Amino acid sequence: VIFIQITAGDAGMGTAWWEAREEAIVASVQEVTTYQPGTVVPTRSIETINGHPINVVTFSWTNGNYFRVYLMRIPDGIGNPVTLDTLFTQGTPLEAIDGSTTYPS
Repeated sequence: VIFIQITAGDAGMGTAWWEAREEAIVASVQEVTTYQPGTVVPTRSIETINGHPINVVTFSWTNGNYFRVYLMRIPDGIGNPVTLDTLFTQGTPLEAIDGSTTYPS
């Protein structure tokens, strides 16, 4: 199962806010994984996809099954004039909230 978290959910509130929301997403997936038999081993990594480093949390079982959460960390637009809408409609590049990458149009 793959989850893609596009926005950071930052609400213009700073790093602690979006990091807490991100941890809540990861904790939610962790809760779901407890219903599968076997040992769940969550690991964090950075994968490069189309030239963009993306934070990934993978929950793997000993039987080879896994859940994966991709965290793109795009600003949600509150307190930030550049949003997904401006990326798609105006071609304005959009920087990840943590500065890890810039998404072009």
